Amino acid sequence: MLCCVSIDYLVRPVDVLREAARVLRPGAPLAITFSNRCFPTKAVYGWLLADDDGRCTIIDAYVRAAGGFEEPVRHGGPPTRRPATVVTHCSRSSPIAEIGPPRLAPMAAAGIPLDAVAFYAELEVNNTKDWWAANKERYERSVREPFVALTDALADEFGEARIFRPYRDVRFSADKTPYKTEQGAIVSAPGGAGYYVRVGSDGLVTGGGYMHEMPDQVARYRAALDADTSGTALVAMVDGLDRKGFEIGGETLATRPKGVPADHPRLELLRHKSLIAWRDRGTPAWMSTGSVVRYVRDDWRAIRPMVEWIGEHVGQSTMPMPQRGRR
Repeated sequence: MLCCVSIDYLVRPVDVLREAARVLRPGAPLAITFSNRCFPTKAVYGWLLADDDGRCTIIDAYVRAAGGFEEPVRHGGPPTRRPATVVTHCSRSSPIAEIGPPRLAPMAAAGIPLDAVAFYAELEVNNTKDWWAANKERYERSVREPFVALTDALADEFGEARIFRPYRDVRFSADKTPYKTEQGAIVSAPGGAGYYVRVGSDGLVTGGGYMHEMPDQVARYRAALDADTSGTALVAMVDGLDRKGFEIGGETLATRPKGVPADHPRLELLRHKSLIAWRDRGTPAWMSTGSVVRYVRDDWRAIRPMVEWIGEHVGQSTMPMPQRGRR
């Protein structure tokens, strides 16, 4: 059976491959080909962000989640410049009627399986309660349990994490899709900042800083940034993170804050009302192994000086949180 340059457009690839396993004779081959070209408006989002190796890894995750096939093998692709092909063989030896539910590969210790990326790529185009119910066990095995293992492994150094629920609060939103299209976790640090990790169809992201700014926090942040000693220290931290490949963001003003001169040496950072640093890790091979703990730990350690600066100079808000009104 041949799936020719179309795997990247399937919105339910695991179901399609399960059906292929159901109808193929035992030992029959399945070849899945793809090229370095696609229609970007039709391909799933995670596919667009991956290179050839990452796309083979996504296909591997699809095949393993479907069940009924031998371990896939890659052929062709760069440096031969031919379309890459992933080949596997049907391993089913039982009658068609006995094919059961998808087999989920055992979770690697503290690793995040590539099926987590595939899961969210499919969820983005099947964000319904029926699809979730059919894939809830897959979510637990490929997403939630690996996140628990990852954050538990980091807790000794950074503290206990809060893993976000998968359900969206749709009460005040025009978007009524019921499920979040990424899984995140946050570790709160003393002083109001914290560390963040998430996985979605675009892969793994690490980060840290403070997002939920209040007026008293913004005032203390700008006062500390305006002071030469503490302000220069933060600039050095941010520049260092930028050199290491982190992106710097947060909510900012379009103009300069009131009373700040146009030639202030730290004007760009003074525009910030919140400050975060993050790194898009994509879908590297180590993500599905225990090494993910080391990489996330290294990123959080790199961010820690900025987090501690925020804790020292900004701190928790003493103002009451605004109440969300009904609309």
